[in-house]
Amino acid sequence: MYIYSVNQLTQGTLAIKNYGKEINILSDENRSLEIDFAKIGFLDNTIKQAKELGFEKTKSIKYVKIPDNSLARANQLR
Repeated sequence: MYIYSVNQLTQGTLAIKNYGKEINILSDENRSLEIDFAKIGFLDNTIKQAKELGFEKTKSIKYVKIPDNSLARANQLR
């Protein structure tokens, strides 16, 4: 009877240890999912606000070259 009780106690201890590990893994996954959800919510709000303000997706980008001797370039270097 004593050996049976010790065996049951050992199995219970191992089960608790395994459940503890599983809880830690699930907690980490939950934290990661919460972060992903927050990012998605932020991006969704940003896109919604951009549409409300009338922003549109760009179709092309044009760059303006500033010559080295221009006044704008001189102010930029300060």
